[in-house]
Amino acid sequence: LSMGRTDTEYTVPSDVTTIKSINAIDNSSLTSLSFGTDVTTVESVALHLPNVTDVTIPVSLTSVTSLTGLSKLVNYHVASGHSTYSDINGVLFNQDGTTLIGYPIGRKGEQYKIPSSTGTIAESACLGVSFNTVDFSEAVNLKTISERAFAFCGAAGNLVLDLSKTKVERDASLPPKLWRFIAPWKPLPLLVA
Repeated sequence: LSMGRTDTEYTVPSDVTTIKSINAIDNSSLTSLSFGTDVTTVESVALHLPNVTDVTIPVSLTSVTSLTGLSKLVNYHVASGHSTYSDINGVLFNQDGTTLIGYPIGRKGEQYKIPSSTGTIAESACLGVSFNTVDFSEAVNLKTISERAFAFCGAAGNLVLDLSKTKVERDASLPPKLWRFIAPWKPLPLLVA
């Protein structure tokens, strides 16, 4: 579905199983996107839909990353009984809530508290998000902040974290305010409020 069309709603046909090419679906008129029952894979760069605010992940869709091409996305919704994914307050996680996969890029100025169940923040999970506050204080199980997890994020105004037991990968792209507290690639015990 390309630019120039004026459709506001679109359902990916059921005979499509993978959306993988860069900007395979590129349309600024769309406000709603649904996936057909056979879609199993959506790559992060496959969608460029600047006006879609909500996406529902159907049971059939078992491979998706943070959908960075949806610049107004405010909520991920995961179908009940999904075997791979879940959503916690509109944020995309793996099924048991231990890996934060995608934070909606359209949420601006958010005060987000990383849930205590989170063990990993996946690659590009928070790419481009403009947080007001990121609070890691309850993330007692956080072990890994993956590469580019916070790439291109607006500088957070307030950060609350303790990275003493967390592996921060070389290119985690934490907001610049954090790097002064972390020795090169080795987290130090700290609490910033």
